[in-house]
Amino acid sequence: MELLPISKDAADGPTILGAMVSVYAQLGETKAALDLLESCAAMPNGPDFGSLKLDQKWDPLRRDPRFGKIVASLAPGR
Repeated sequence: MELLPISKDAADGPTILGAMVSVYAQLGETKAALDLLESCAAMPNGPDFGSLKLDQKWDPLRRDPRFGKIVASLAPGR
């Protein structure tokens, strides 16, 4: 994240942040994961609705209401 921040690479930066969010989630760092997810989910190349809804790497966050709000905000037709 420090070597390729969004300010240097707007295409791959959100992808890297999304990977970091899933690492935080897997490690049980729910607050850090959701704080970062809120900022990168709406970015192009950030985690998308389908991934957040179906990918099991997000399972540790599913019960948190903040996660549900993030997913809902990315729903198609919204």
